[in-house]
Amino acid sequence: QQRVSIARVLIMEPKMLLMDEPFASLDALTRLSMQQLLLKLSTEHNPAIFFITHDVEEALMLADRIYIMSSCQSRLQHEIRVPFPKTRSISLIGNPRFLEMKSDILRLLFDQKLKKLLR
Repeated sequence: QQRVSIARVLIMEPKMLLMDEPFASLDALTRLSMQQLLLKLSTEHNPAIFFITHDVEEALMLADRIYIMSSCQSRLQHEIRVPFPKTRSISLIGNPRFLEMKSDILRLLFDQKLKKLLR
């Protein structure tokens, strides 16, 4: 269903796609497959993609830039540039820089949550 939905949208040749947690309900292998498909389609068709996710690995795998929003007022807290080339594969997940960035982002999110709890 996700593939059909993406294909249906791409037929219209949009300049931008808004994707709000499109892979959240998928199992892990299907999710990875869809991420690879999205990377391929974004290279071939080149639309701007605004992708909302709560999955840090998914954000690092798909994004050029990651924006972390505040939890209470939906304000931009951090912008993180993702340094990996557009041609990404599952092997990136084991890359030391990938793991370091994942850890840094999780720390930012945890610190943000902790501050909210302590108010």
